[in-house]
Amino acid sequence: MRSAIPEVIKKPLRLIRSGGAKLLAGFNRIDRNCARPALRILSFKVRFCATYLANGCKSKTVLSFPHRPEPDAVLYKICHRLGLRITDDVKRKADLIINWEDCTFRRPNAALEELDKRQPVLNLRCRDISKRKVEEVHRAVLGYGVTLNPREFIGRCVKKSNDNATHDGRIIQCPVNTIDEHAVYQRVVNNSRDGQFVEDIRVPVFGETIPFCYRKVRPVSRRFGNENTSASLCEVSTVLSTSEVGLLIRLCREIGLDYGEVDVLRDVDDGKMYIIDINNTPFGPPKCFDSRTASLALEKLSKAFAVSFGVMD
Repeated sequence: MRSAIPEVIKKPLRLIRSGGAKLLAGFNRIDRNCARPALRILSFKVRFCATYLANGCKSKTVLSFPHRPEPDAVLYKICHRLGLRITDDVKRKADLIINWEDCTFRRPNAALEELDKRQPVLNLRCRDISKRKVEEVHRAVLGYGVTLNPREFIGRCVKKSNDNATHDGRIIQCPVNTIDEHAVYQRVVNNSRDGQFVEDIRVPVFGETIPFCYRKVRPVSRRFGNENTSASLCEVSTVLSTSEVGLLIRLCREIGLDYGEVDVLRDVDDGKMYIIDINNTPFGPPKCFDSRTASLALEKLSKAFAVSFGVMD
């Protein structure tokens, strides 16, 4: 049968077979851990195109300045799901403007200040999200806090960096002789579930709206880390009372957070809510989510973003 096939056809078939084998061998040599991020980005680009086409090839623009959000940032994923273009060109007309800079302390930005005169800039006033600043506003709004004097306090306390997102907390014994000026000292909030695991509450905030909360669980031995054993979506009312929601929104308003996520601990001993971190460039959803739960979270986040900030027709 093969002998009956003309050589003019055999030759290109051999080339295709040879090329296919080389391509397959190349795919097998790819580091899958390196390929996954690119594939995730590609999936968001495909989602953007699908939404763009569904909207009649029309798209609004989000100005993210001075930086664009990274692909792991929630804002990046929201914009692609909603079919919103992201730009960092301050001269380009934008339907929504957000101050985006992944750092603890932000300097005033003349370009954004000028734009804010004509159009509100989200998070423009959120220039300090350090632990000390959060504590200062926490005490002003809630009337209590977590900071203590490590020279006078007797017992265990948490020592952690004043900077945001360092995840370097550790429990030390007080009193201490020397104070680290780059650190804060806080009471140990008992957010233990059963003595083996601790539970953090992550609260997404869109202006006055909180669409849901995350409950994140990790071992007590890794309580200050960022790797969760499990996580779940929950209704706001199951973890925060109506009055606590009002206080949390007020705290965000005082610290200048229009969009972001807030970390909350519930002390099982005194029953109080403790706001320990403000995130104005949040990443997520949690990595331990399966694809279905992550998609559901992004759907809810995208809807809250669109409604709260008026970027959808």
